[in-house]
Amino acid sequence: HGHLKRKSYRITHVAGMLKSEEFEDEPRRLFQKNSKLVKNGLILNPHSNMPPGRLVLTTYAIETIFGKKRSQTATVGELLSQSEILHEITPQQTLDDLVLPASLMETLSTAVSRYETGAEDLLRKWGIVSPHGDTSYGSSLTMIFSGVTGTGKTYTAGAMANALGRPIITTDISKLLSHWVGDSEQNVVKMFDEYATLVERLPNPPVLLLNECNQFFMRRMVEAERSVDRMYNQMQDIFLERLEIFEGILIATTNLVGSIDEAFSRRFHYKLDFPFPDARAREALWKSHLKPPIPLDEDVDFQSLAEEYPFNGGQISLIVRNAAVQAAIRGDRIFFNDLRKACEEEQRGTFDSMSMKRKLVGFTSRE
Repeated sequence: HGHLKRKSYRITHVAGMLKSEEFEDEPRRLFQKNSKLVKNGLILNPHSNMPPGRLVLTTYAIETIFGKKRSQTATVGELLSQSEILHEITPQQTLDDLVLPASLMETLSTAVSRYETGAEDLLRKWGIVSPHGDTSYGSSLTMIFSGVTGTGKTYTAGAMANALGRPIITTDISKLLSHWVGDSEQNVVKMFDEYATLVERLPNPPVLLLNECNQFFMRRMVEAERSVDRMYNQMQDIFLERLEIFEGILIATTNLVGSIDEAFSRRFHYKLDFPFPDARAREALWKSHLKPPIPLDEDVDFQSLAEEYPFNGGQISLIVRNAAVQAAIRGDRIFFNDLRKACEEEQRGTFDSMSMKRKLVGFTSRE
């Protein structure tokens, strides 16, 4: 107990020195984001959302203080075993599985090639990237994918991670939001801190995926009177600052690109808009979703399905699953009629829901 108290005192004493007016400029620089303490993985990058004088020690520093050897075989799963916010997923899709316009594929290929070639060293030599990764470009890669639901944003993020040979860690946005004052902001800080630990501990850190993060990147309220508006403004301030010093790979998706705050837009290196697939793309999507070992009857007309039903990739995937269920129940293969029937059901459900007017129970709506 006394040993722990002595270690705790040393850490607390350093934090107290930071708040002291007698703490001179030169020692203070030891704790800034460009310092050796940060570069050598002893403390996490400080940011203004930290309380004054607060230091966040990395896992490596804590293990060193207590005399433990640093694990060289730690995995993402082990490092996130105690996390209540982040979880790991392992994507199976590849860039070859994507059905996207050539311009998007070229941009994705460029982003991947930056990590596979010597481009990073040349960028530092040319002064585009800081030698210490302390600029907005740094050694990071931040991308935002926009487009309506079902156009392949999340699927593409998985393909990107797979091409880079990295897993994905993500969070349910609902886990960040809390009805308790201050908890949501703390959860956002914790998410970024946990990811920073992964970057510090792993030689090939994972991709951080933030799915459907519309509420975090929307235009900020100039005069936030409601407490919920103030909370969102504070969370957005945290996001903006952490994106400014972010190291690693982050992919965010949104279906409301028109509402993104300009300050967020500037902090993403690549901003890709995923269009609704045209007939040619839809035909390619049908073929990609109905590949072997799925048993398919010879009468299936991919071109007819693509031209007759204006569905996106998410809808086509759902239709194929529904048709496959019917084939599995019969114990044979998928027929053209199975797909057409599933298409009709999806079309009725989609357009009926769009045309229905939502009624509020207990209130009278005004036209």
